[in-house]
Amino acid sequence: QDHVVAPGACRCFPVFAVQSIGGDFLHMPGDVAQHGVGFSLLDRVRQRFLKDMIAGATEGNEGRGRYVAMVLDEGTVKILSSCLRVYDLLEEGVTVVETIEKPRQSLPSLDALYFLTPTMTSVRNLQKDFKDPKRPQYGNIHIFFSSEVSEQLVRQLAQDPNVVCRVKTLKDMNLNFIMHDSACFHCGRDRDIVDLFPGPIPQPAVDDIVSRLVCLCVSMKQQPLIRFLKSGNDHCERVARELDTRLRDIFQKLGDSDKPAEKAQIFSRDRAEPTSVLLILDRSFDPAAPLVHDFGYEALAYDVLDGRKDGCPFVEVGQLKPKENTFEYTFRDARGGENKKSMILGDKDEVWQRYKHEFLGNATKKLNKEIQEFSSENAMAKFQKGARSSDTAATKDAIRQLPEYQEKMSRYSGHTEMTSACFKALDARGSILQKICELEQDLACGVDKEGNEVTNARLIGQLSQYLYHQREAVSSEELVRLLLLYMSMVDDAYDKILDRDHHLSEIDKNKIRRMLQTKVHLPPSRQGAFSAAQDGARGEPARGRLRAERVKEFQSAAREKDSVALYRFSPLLGNLVKKLVSRDGLPGDQFGQVPDKLIFKKDRFKADRDRLKQPTIIAFVIGGVTLSEIRTVTQAARSEDLADVNVVVGGSCILTPKRLLDVLHPVAPEGA
Repeated sequence: QDHVVAPGACRCFPVFAVQSIGGDFLHMPGDVAQHGVGFSLLDRVRQRFLKDMIAGATEGNEGRGRYVAMVLDEGTVKILSSCLRVYDLLEEGVTVVETIEKPRQSLPSLDALYFLTPTMTSVRNLQKDFKDPKRPQYGNIHIFFSSEVSEQLVRQLAQDPNVVCRVKTLKDMNLNFIMHDSACFHCGRDRDIVDLFPGPIPQPAVDDIVSRLVCLCVSMKQQPLIRFLKSGNDHCERVARELDTRLRDIFQKLGDSDKPAEKAQIFSRDRAEPTSVLLILDRSFDPAAPLVHDFGYEALAYDVLDGRKDGCPFVEVGQLKPKENTFEYTFRDARGGENKKSMILGDKDEVWQRYKHEFLGNATKKLNKEIQEFSSENAMAKFQKGARSSDTAATKDAIRQLPEYQEKMSRYSGHTEMTSACFKALDARGSILQKICELEQDLACGVDKEGNEVTNARLIGQLSQYLYHQREAVSSEELVRLLLLYMSMVDDAYDKILDRDHHLSEIDKNKIRRMLQTKVHLPPSRQGAFSAAQDGARGEPARGRLRAERVKEFQSAAREKDSVALYRFSPLLGNLVKKLVSRDGLPGDQFGQVPDKLIFKKDRFKADRDRLKQPTIIAFVIGGVTLSEIRTVTQAARSEDLADVNVVVGGSCILTPKRLLDVLHPVAPEGA
């Protein structure tokens, strides 16, 4: 008889057993849930791949050596490549990495590790590799699924005699989310903002998002209290309730397995003092964040250096490729020749990790200072400057530091080029972009740079300059972003703007119409109360959907002495994360929770810091999380309010302005 049990136990089938290793990390030596300062979800995920998956496959090879081939599918390529580089795999004995969808050379003398999504397509592709028993693709095989595999798929494998005789491992990895950086993840669902809104959300989409969040919670050893946004649709609540049900079932079964007392103590949430909370939002909670130009180093680079620009001369100064997370640029060598170079923007780049959440100007100053300090302290740098000496010891010291010098100077050179490219991209647009960004700030904040509330008449007057008088100076992308921001602020703006002739192309009009169809720009009651002035009241404040307390925050920030006109808007997500542990918490009229009876308060949350489990906050945005939101959450996590608290942020995808406009009107980028 077949049995379905929780992660950490074996699932028995007539021919072989499948093991879900979601709970195996309970017994990893020296690795308790007490992450503390320097917590990195990325490091944790990477170790699970290296130890639980790859090492497990290579160590058990019967007389075949410790080398294996690795086979991935379209989905798992994205998951694995977000955590590991080819060098990491080679070091662990992976000699070749191939995709299951493409024809491959037969390697019957080499064992294979399959890391696949649990779909019928992937399973059938695996079976094709062994359809001819006389000419198998590989020797023995180790099969790992990214999430829980269904009984149907296991039976599909179990009934294939050519596969069964070769299977040495069959496990669920429970790792089907994609890492962006050390504490940020996403689901790779780029189209959620157009496919899931206004709703109802399809059940397969709910199942997929819940599955990924389940894997995240299991990987982090968390059974959190779940808070969700009460929006005009039921997206957040449906995901929250189904996720809670899945987690309760998983951890209950985990507690019922061997050593139930120990596991119940670690994972049980049937107490009044939960140690973690998961906040589920949808993109309607802050529609301005994906549209406003953000001047953080990472956010701005992914905005202005993305090569898919419409008529803006940004590609000439260097190009950032978001899918590969690489920056490509041209430099001149010592002989004066031009060379192209590509810099990977990842966790291995310490310079990137230090400065990517800084505002561009601050990042540039700190980068230059760091380069100067390195040049004055590194022996090889001094040697290169001509401070040569007949002192043999000094020469040896310089040679010893040569690898460090080359590596660091390569990073410094790359980031100097990228920060310079950002400034050149902004300069190429001249004063027009500065004025556009100031208008974006006024629209998103509801107040101007002096802290005065803006009126509809003023906004319409400023917009008219770009719609009519200076239309040729404004790119299509900039105009679409401005109009979408305006429509998020002013009631019935569709009738006033889009149906008139503003020299908008049909493509741009379709992008705007498609975004309006999602209704993420509307408050909850229409999707809620819309406080913008009605037609005819053009002199009234144009707060749009901003709540009074939010306008006051922006007013106070604008009137501070060190306020910068283009930095006034701050995404809401960072504030919400802080409010989770504040005295008042999140308002009950805007946010629900499951289970309903548990209470999550600051004093109880902080009390758990002395316990085994480190308190954790996870924020997830259906529809996509922006780089500016990641920046604000990272900054919030460094604040005193969240000291010793692990903070993780994620979303359907990493939603950049380009990605948003692409899904509103999908067009293949040049050279893709």
